[in-house]
Amino acid sequence: MAAGTILREALKNEAAAALILYNDGKEEIAGSKILTNIKPEVKQNGDGVFWKFFNWIDQGSFEVGADAFNTFRELLTKHKQIVAQYLATNFDLFFRQI
Repeated sequence: MAAGTILREALKNEAAAALILYNDGKEEIAGSKILTNIKPEVKQNGDGVFWKFFNWIDQGSFEVGADAFNTFRELLTKHKQIVAQYLATNFDLFFRQI
């Protein structure tokens, strides 16, 4: 629960939100190198950190699922411009997961 609170605070920063959204599971999430390698027009493969939220919401106890959903909601509603671009690019994959 404390980790979810810390993550939601970090996601107030647009760069942190971009790291979560555009991580494709191939690179470590560390360093500024990743921010320069973000390509919003490239479709995701569904292996990154963002896509793990769907499993975290459905598995485990109610408290863990509710906390994961709260973080998921915060991520999708805080930075409207980058999330809109992300969802436009990954529309099919996103709604298949939903």
